Amino acid sequence: NSLEQHQLKTTLEFDNAEHQLQGPLLENVLQASGVDVGKAMAQGHWLTLQGIDGYRTPIPLAQALRWRMLVATQMDGTPLAIGGLGPLWTIYATQNIDELKQLPLKQSLVAAVWGLYYIQISAQQPAS
Repeated sequence: NSLEQHQLKTTLEFDNAEHQLQGPLLENVLQASGVDVGKAMAQGHWLTLQGIDGYRTPIPLAQALRWRMLVATQMDGTPLAIGGLGPLWTIYATQNIDELKQLPLKQSLVAAVWGLYYIQISAQQPAS
């Protein structure tokens, strides 16, 4: 919560309604944890984002930054809770991303990990 807070509005899959999400950018979270984001991106590093339910998704770091992924801590002004979508949720505004805006929500939000608890950065694409 001490990192600069950002907001985005996007339609979410679970209720097909627009919501406002707030939290730091994933890029800022990585920088705060000691990652040289510019160097890692130039070297083609990948992220693996994993939620408390075991769902995980690999994503190129450059793509996560281009999509302006947010590590949301609040939705519609209310903190995200464990047992729901929180306490952290990597999310992005699909309507602002050219390659996603025409896809069905379920397909466009595959890299959105609710209940986020683990982020791994690796030099090559992780095995699925």
